[in-house]
Amino acid sequence: MSLRRTCAHCTTDTDCGASPSDLSKRCIVQVSRSASSSPRHPLTSVCMEKNLFSPFTSADAFASFMAFLSAALGSGCGVGGGGLLVPLYILVVGLSPKHAIPLSKATIFGGAAATFLVNFRKSHPLRPKRPLIDYALAAMMEPPTLVGSIFGVMFNRLFPSWLILILLITLLGYTAYRTLQKGKKVRF
Repeated sequence: MSLRRTCAHCTTDTDCGASPSDLSKRCIVQVSRSASSSPRHPLTSVCMEKNLFSPFTSADAFASFMAFLSAALGSGCGVGGGGLLVPLYILVVGLSPKHAIPLSKATIFGGAAATFLVNFRKSHPLRPKRPLIDYALAAMMEPPTLVGSIFGVMFNRLFPSWLILILLITLLGYTAYRTLQKGKKVRF
């Protein structure tokens, strides 16, 4: 998914970014599609958000490696890894929060599918006749997750990027605080 915005006079990719190191947008020169193709204005310059891997940069390679590690860590911990993936996509790849959050959800889905395929036929370590995955618990947890996803998608479309970023930072800060408090109780 890409958002198109007309550039003033872009000639290179750096003209579209907020800074020279911003690689999240590219300058694309297109032939004008107007009904009256005037020789005076045959081309238009359009800023488009960079495709995920086109051009493939060293930041993309690093982000792919870190996303794999984050998904593996999140899958092993049972939390998915969204708290690691969203900041990674924002800071390293340069995506906006409106694009980083859905991409992290897709990454988490891929990790969850791989984990499911690995654990599908395994049995519980203490009760060999029971499956390792508690399907009844998953069936109870999924409806609230879907309702939350529906509202999240609606808010993602309604709220500006800066508000989504502030809400994300607040949520991750609160989650980190609660995790540290629980860790202190367990440790002492």
